[in-house]
Amino acid sequence: MDSEMTNQEQEIKKSSAVTSAEDIANLGTADASTANEEKKEAKVTNLEEAVKADQVEATEAPAEAKTEAEATVDTSQQENPVTLDTVKSPKKKSFDHEFTSRQNVLAYMERAWEEKKVLNRSETERLKQIFFKLSQTELEETKKAFIEAGKDVEKFLPTPDAIDERMKELRGLFKKRREEHTQEVSKIKEENLAKKLGFISRLKEIVTSEDDINKYYNEVKEIQRTWNELRLIPEQKTTELWKQYHKEVEKFYDRLRINHEYRDYDFKKNRVIKEKLCEVAEGLLNEPDIVSAFHQLQNLHQEYREAGPVEKDIRETLWQRFKAASTEINKRHQEHFEKLREKENHNLDEKTVICEIVEQYDLTELKSFSDWDRATKEVLALQAKWKKIGYAPQKMNNKIFERFRKACDIFFETKAKFFKEIKKTMNENLAKKRELCEKAEALKDNTDWEETAEKLIQLQKDWKAIGPIPRKHSDSLWKRFLEACDSFFAKKKEAKPSKLDIERKNLKAKKMLIAELRELTDAVPVDELRDIINAKLDEWKTLGHVPYRDKDKIFKQFHDEIDRLMDITGGTGRGGRKRDHAPSNYYNQNAGGGERSKLVRDAEKKRGEISTFENNLGFFKSAKSSNNPIVEEMLKNVDKLKKELATILDKIKEIDNPTPKVEEEQSQATTEETPIVEE
Repeated sequence: MDSEMTNQEQEIKKSSAVTSAEDIANLGTADASTANEEKKEAKVTNLEEAVKADQVEATEAPAEAKTEAEATVDTSQQENPVTLDTVKSPKKKSFDHEFTSRQNVLAYMERAWEEKKVLNRSETERLKQIFFKLSQTELEETKKAFIEAGKDVEKFLPTPDAIDERMKELRGLFKKRREEHTQEVSKIKEENLAKKLGFISRLKEIVTSEDDINKYYNEVKEIQRTWNELRLIPEQKTTELWKQYHKEVEKFYDRLRINHEYRDYDFKKNRVIKEKLCEVAEGLLNEPDIVSAFHQLQNLHQEYREAGPVEKDIRETLWQRFKAASTEINKRHQEHFEKLREKENHNLDEKTVICEIVEQYDLTELKSFSDWDRATKEVLALQAKWKKIGYAPQKMNNKIFERFRKACDIFFETKAKFFKEIKKTMNENLAKKRELCEKAEALKDNTDWEETAEKLIQLQKDWKAIGPIPRKHSDSLWKRFLEACDSFFAKKKEAKPSKLDIERKNLKAKKMLIAELRELTDAVPVDELRDIINAKLDEWKTLGHVPYRDKDKIFKQFHDEIDRLMDITGGTGRGGRKRDHAPSNYYNQNAGGGERSKLVRDAEKKRGEISTFENNLGFFKSAKSSNNPIVEEMLKNVDKLKKELATILDKIKEIDNPTPKVEEEQSQATTEETPIVEE
């Protein structure tokens, strides 16, 4: 063997993956042929006899020997050829299609635990994600069924069940088992490291020994076999240990005087393997999955180390060919993860902004249903955006998620507390309004009209002051209260005579009084006539109002008769003093009284309409009336009526306070035309 092999093999990159047993069986043909040779060498006393025996055997049966040698090479090329398929590292198994419910995931974890399997961290995290996704799906279905059942969505509160608790417990158990397994593997690695260091020390002793180097051949082969079996060693020691080991092996082969044909056969076999590994490495340049190509390359490096030396003149060429493919794959792998890290950092920035938005909500300013509804929609939109962003860097991914979840939990817990308090207040208001309904229903059949009307009006004021109630009860309870009030006032209207009926009755009485005056003539003694006139005047004053259209006419008829009779008596009444039988503003009314009375009636009518509108508006305070067209129309009507009322009152004021010239003219008219009656 040539010492230049050391320089070639020292440059091989250390591997982080372990070659599968199948790959070792496929590619470790050198050890298989070595084992066959050792069986032969066990029958002779030294290496020289073994070589002679091989030569004799090859001479006697050259075809068979050649077939066996070629079979060794062909096996690696045909039965289990070194290709992309044979060296591909196993990809992570996708569990998504295997699980349809949380129970399936839990059952898988339970079986793995009972079978004493060790799930690595990525598998555990993947199962956790699948479990969480299925939990969210079941939660949405449960919430949908809850809403379809007619229940209040605000009362829906998910609670952890036994499956969630067991899943959490199993994750902890697998984590502990994984830690124990890691410790056990670390212990094995240290033990293997000590053994390999012992092998290197023994090789150094053999190489520096003055004895015949050939007698150590079998021992060195055993060391090589055992070395390859001890794969688990600390990663940081792999490269340096491999360098020391191959340095001593190469020294041994350089000293070894072996049959030239045997060494050429060994070189040829190793050359075929390494050329095939170069082809596979070059084929990985076209692998679309960069991560998979990188892991496969690590397996190829492990196999390249184990292949053994080749002819001196092609060692460097083969190594440079393999190294060139490795360099390109490593470069692509590094660029891929740099882009991935850049994307993850960008995702972290976006998620940090979302956390800050949710954390900056001033929850004390959310004091109404609309405020909370608006804020809830914004938070849900942020949650949906969060799901679309993607992963943050691994060391920050869990931390940023916990921060976001904490902010959302605070938001929704505060919202739940707010709605709980509001519902409590609304339920109290509901009880109060039900009590008012009962009181109104108890009063609706009462015939004490005035007192009962005052009580119902007070109940209406109390209703306005109470505040909102749950929406599902609002309309029905208001209708119940309104029906009780309307029922009473309808009965009151039917039972109590109307104002018009009273005025008509008064008109009839005044007409009868005028008819009695018309029957009086000068045949009645003067003193008696005076007493009758005074009595009729007093009686006239006791009678109430008459219909507006008959007011002036009946007033004039009455005083015309009084004037006629006072002319008969000489214009004096009891006591010999003149008596003004007409009201003080009678002539003012004649001058402008008809207009004033009409204006007064119009003013009273406007006040009634304004009062009715304002009373009805009070019942809309408990509802969301900011955009209610009915309320807006009523407010416009109230403003219009108030302006019309102000105009009417100004006109009445002008009539009641005329200019001095008008007052003097009216005073003269009164002095000249008003009859005086002595008392």
